Amino acid sequence: MLFGFYFQRLIKESRPLIGKVQSAIKVSLKSSFLWSLLAVLGTVAPVAHGALNYEIAVFTDEIVAPGELGTQLHLNTTPQGLTMPTYAGEVMNVHGQRLTPEFSYGLSRTFEAGLMVPMTRTNNGTLTEAGYIARLKYLPLQSLYGQGIFSGINMELGELKPEFEMSKRFYELRYILGWKDEDWLLSFNPIFKWSIPTGNVEHSPQFSMALKGSYKLTASSHYGLEYYSGMGQLNNSLPYRLQNNTLYLVWDYDRKPYEINLGIGRGLNGSSDAWTVKSIVAWPF
Repeated sequence: MLFGFYFQRLIKESRPLIGKVQSAIKVSLKSSFLWSLLAVLGTVAPVAHGALNYEIAVFTDEIVAPGELGTQLHLNTTPQGLTMPTYAGEVMNVHGQRLTPEFSYGLSRTFEAGLMVPMTRTNNGTLTEAGYIARLKYLPLQSLYGQGIFSGINMELGELKPEFEMSKRFYELRYILGWKDEDWLLSFNPIFKWSIPTGNVEHSPQFSMALKGSYKLTASSHYGLEYYSGMGQLNNSLPYRLQNNTLYLVWDYDRKPYEINLGIGRGLNGSSDAWTVKSIVAWPF
């Protein structure tokens, strides 16, 4: 597949840079205020399975301008959650904190390339880099003058350590469908994820979806809800009680050049982490 070829090439050429970024971030985090911030976030809620929460976001019509380099910092923690792993050696989200720097570059008006470097601090205090994810976003239909329908697709190729991803390598395809006007924003992301355990992509992907609805209350603030649901393998969906379903109350702040997304999530069944606090801070270089 053409996109897969370019993703693998991007990852191969980026390995030296990824190593340097991970080392620099790891050193700075040990003495920075970021983990203190996460500790504060962790006290917002008191102390069930989930994949590594390196990115908790609903994709909308946002895209980096051509030739511009953008950055995002994903920061989240799980003060109360699942404790029983689904396979030997799995690191659970509960009491852990995740930090994911993301770098994006606008290739054209409709194409954006990105690289994520997830890091995590587990519940025993161990700080480790989790891997890397390369992505390519294509947004051919964009809302006109900030209003109307938008649609596109986001493709990711990633490799995570076995304690965070049982098959290590994966390929993800996320569709972006939405509508917005001066006050309202609605977005829907059907997500298909294939494991690549031995170099071959599985035929039936894991299916999940992400939904967002928000309303503009002030010139720079939106308030709304985000819903995330992991339904299991596409050809063998899990019953609701075994799905991973979480509802977030979110606040979006947009005052250029900075954008902030804050949310508190509540698991809706016994197979979801009970409480998760998330934040995303974005700014351009």
